[in-house]
Amino acid sequence: MGQVETKSLVLKRSARALDLDDMVTQVMTACTAMTIRMYADRKSLPLDGVGVTVSHARLHAADCEACLTQEGQISRLTRTVRLDGDLDEATRARLLEIADRCPIHRTLEGDIQIVTEAP
Repeated sequence: MGQVETKSLVLKRSARALDLDDMVTQVMTACTAMTIRMYADRKSLPLDGVGVTVSHARLHAADCEACLTQEGQISRLTRTVRLDGDLDEATRARLLEIADRCPIHRTLEGDIQIVTEAP
């Protein structure tokens, strides 16, 4: 079994409590790496290691052509995935598709409804 390396670029802040952006990037890095690793293991792919970094930025919605929201700010997560091992291009491409199936990725890209209830 190969190694899994995850790191969040926003964690370079010193000795501060994690904020929401830090937590989201950490969860996204770990989920992506685990999703790829589990798929590779299940398919017996020669994946020696996987490294994932996620960075977070806030952008003006008007600057995002692909976004439905055109006012205020949006969050952009940029994910970089490193795949180590003797993998052909088709396998690399498939593993990157699998990265998009990470449950956190799917949740963040999907419609989210938040309901607050009192007991």
